[in-house]
Amino acid sequence: MINTHLTIYSRKNRLFSSESYILDAAKRYCRTYGTNPPDSVDKNGRGKPYFGLNNQLFPSLSHSGDYIVAAISGVAVGVDVQIHKKCDSEAIARRFFYPEERLFLLNNPSSFFQVWALKESCAKLTGEGIPSGFRSFPVADDDGIKRRAGDVFLYLPDFVSGYSLAAAAGAETEIVVNYDL
Repeated sequence: MINTHLTIYSRKNRLFSSESYILDAAKRYCRTYGTNPPDSVDKNGRGKPYFGLNNQLFPSLSHSGDYIVAAISGVAVGVDVQIHKKCDSEAIARRFFYPEERLFLLNNPSSFFQVWALKESCAKLTGEGIPSGFRSFPVADDDGIKRRAGDVFLYLPDFVSGYSLAAAAGAETEIVVNYDL
């Protein structure tokens, strides 16, 4: 099974550009598996990072509150971290979420940021962005938060209190979380 590494950085020690975080995470990933790391990061027209046409690694990046998360995988990946802060979650859900997701949140309001982070990680995986990426498929329904939506595998790794961390991958993968705080 392919592994997806999520490297967590503290924003308090912000010393790098976004590209530097991605390259650092890629070097760590490649060191683990004995492969050569990429030496540069490009971005497509929508800002989605990639390593070039001949590279078989896929990056994603997110930041919120005190944390920056860089994802590196051998499959297409999207990552999102969200600080739990006061917001009009009902209005946001009406604008961006499927009816079955809104129904799930009526009974599970504390799951709002998990659903949001999953949807954003899916949007980063596909490169569609918000809001079109949010309308690709629902990530929750009456049965709860899904582990798979169409061809996308969904993950909610454990993270610090007050935050939600989510990853979406184009194939089943094992999530490995590394901390560099």
